[in-house]
Order: sequence, then structure tokens, then C-alpha cells
Amino acid sequence: MFKQSSIKITNTRQYFLRRLLAWVGVKSHFMMRVIHVGIKNKKNLPLDDVEAVYSHLDIERESENISFIKAIYGVKNLGVMYDIGCNYMQFANSLSENFKKIKCFDPNTKVLSLGKQYYCQPNIEINNMAVIPSSSQKSDCFFIEVTKNSGLSSVVFSEPQLAAGQKIHQIESLYIDEIVDNNNSINDLLKIDVEGLENMLVDDAVRLSKFKGIVCFESLSQTSRRDFLSSFRELDYSFYVVKYNFSDFSGLMFNSFGGLLKAIITNRSSMDIYKASAVDDFNFDFIPLVFCVPKILESRVDDRISLMNGKL
Repeated sequence: MFKQSSIKITNTRQYFLRRLLAWVGVKSHFMMRVIHVGIKNKKNLPLDDVEAVYSHLDIERESENISFIKAIYGVKNLGVMYDIGCNYMQFANSLSENFKKIKCFDPNTKVLSLGKQYYCQPNIEINNMAVIPSSSQKSDCFFIEVTKNSGLSSVVFSEPQLAAGQKIHQIESLYIDEIVDNNNSINDLLKIDVEGLENMLVDDAVRLSKFKGIVCFESLSQTSRRDFLSSFRELDYSFYVVKYNFSDFSGLMFNSFGGLLKAIITNRSSMDIYKASAVDDFNFDFIPLVFCVPKILESRVDDRISLMNGKL
């Protein structure tokens, strides 16, 4: 792993305000009715609703990855983005100008309904179903829903003992090769965030479906990334992670507030891009997205990163 680029952030104030608002919103359910999504889009969200609070947190927490994808893909609208585990579609909405079509998949009806209300763009296709590994049976697919949940629910393949406040029901499901077009191209992006099934879906994508574009997935720990080694064995890929220098994690998380404050005072805030030749080489724990780039796209990605070397 090595740091490939460090991009200075000139307007750290917006990050500070977002962190402050997010902290107050979650800790106190503060009744702030208007928030900023990105720089220009103003959304009226009921932040007393825990669902809306978390939708706000998600889009702000992953702004580093949104910036990275926008830089890599531009606004030519050439490719298709597959967003598996799309949650509120907040991620897809931020990238709607960068892809000709975005196909979203999530088994959680409640969060998709909220997403339709606040975030859905005309080129976003919504699919209320799970995407499961090829080794699993569709008839055994269940969805565990937590009452007053934050969108953090789970897909399981047997009926477990439920905890208090949980509900379970059978759901529709698809396999990766049923959703990815046979003529998928290097301009496409596959994003996977499915709470523990990522390694099996990534394996299906790169080996079974022969996905040609960039694949990105959520990683909960450095140890868990070893589960992906077999998927990329004998395949030519490079791996990228985007990290704020004021955060202990790859993403902009709660414990980054102190580091952010220090970065503002010292004027040393930046968005750092790390590159590795193996998927388990990154020595961070939680990473919101690891970007797996085929060798055929590596030079294009590196060129786009070099163009980002100005200021944010």
C-alpha cells in the first residue's frame, strides 16, 4: 500500500458543519428541517425521523467516495452503475449525472420508499429485492427488519431466532448474472454493500459474470479483506481507497471530529488516495468502499487521479 495522491481541501468549513449537524442530529434528534446534500441541492428532511437522520449521515459520510467516482467517470453518461444494497438511493442520486442508467437493488421496502420521496432521479431504476450469492437458494432467502431501523437490516438464508423488535419475511431475490448485462462494459460500475455477503457477490461478479468495469465493496475490517483474495487470484486488478487525513477510518466517521477540528486549525486537511496491488494490503479497519480496478482501466484511473491533484 502506498499513498498515491493527496488533494488539499480548501473549504474544510463545510465538513465541520456537516459533522456537527450529523452529531447533533443523531445524539439529540435536533429538529433541523433543512440540510444541504452536496453543495447546491437543498432537501427538506424531517431529521426527527431516525430514517432521515441516517440518510443524511450516509451521504455526507461517503462524500470522499462520491468525489472519487465523479472524477473517474466524469459526466459523459457512458456506463451503467449497479448499486447493490442501495439503501435510500442517496449514493445513486449523487451520481445520477455520471451514468446513463443506475440500477438500484435493496430488499428494504421502507428505506426505498423514503428514497423515492427524496432522492430518486429519472435515470434511476428501483428494484425492491435482494441480490444473493450463486451458492444460495432463492427459496431460502429471508429479510430481517429491525423496527424503527436505520436501513441496517440483513438478508439471511434460514429463519433465525429473532431478537426483540425484529421482523422477518421471505423476499424476492436475484443473482449477479441476472442483473448485469451480458454486454457490460469497462464504463460500468458495480457497488456492493450487503452486510457480510460482499466477498461472495464480488466473486460472482468478477469470475461468474466476467464484469468488465470497476467493482467496489464495503469492508468492515482488515481481516475480512482476506476473504476476497481468492476472487482476484490470477486476475489483474489494482485496488484503491480514499481517506480523509483527519479521520482514523477510511470514511468520515464520528471519531473524526477531533481530527477534523485540528485540521481546520492547522489548515492541513486533505483527501488522500491509497493504492495497493493486493486487496488485503490496506492497513485500515473499516473502509466504506474498496475500489477494485481491472488492469485495462488502471492507467485511466491514475490519469484522472492526477487531474484531481488541485484543490477541493
